[in-house]
Amino acid sequence: MTEYTSPTTEAILAEDADLAILDFDQPQDEDAALQAAAKQLRPKFMIVERSLAAQFPDETRVKVSFDVPYDKFQDVMAGIDGGDSVAQMDALLTLMGQRQAAVIRAKGFVAAMTFTSKFFECWQKLVGVTDMGESKSSSN
Repeated sequence: MTEYTSPTTEAILAEDADLAILDFDQPQDEDAALQAAAKQLRPKFMIVERSLAAQFPDETRVKVSFDVPYDKFQDVMAGIDGGDSVAQMDALLTLMGQRQAAVIRAKGFVAAMTFTSKFFECWQKLVGVTDMGESKSSSN
């Protein structure tokens, strides 16, 4: 498994020393630039049995079970203050387990937010699916 250390501000500035050559007056295809950035920052996902597996751009992989004990879920969610999305993301990471959460947090904010959003999206879909593969609302 690849370990990741976030670069310091000094390292980022040294890496991007060619900022002086950028022409900020030239139009930029922002959508294309954001797609390229997303490809460099976001993990890819697969559902594996009862878990969400992700591969990050540096090829680090992590797998997190959807089957969280209800008591643990209740305890963690009780600590969330309103609609604070960062607190919600941190609560979900806490539910995933220390090792998995540490790996995901080390990948940076975009990767962590992408992972927790996908995890929550899958959870919502799981809750809405019956044994027959139909959503509960469609079986009424």
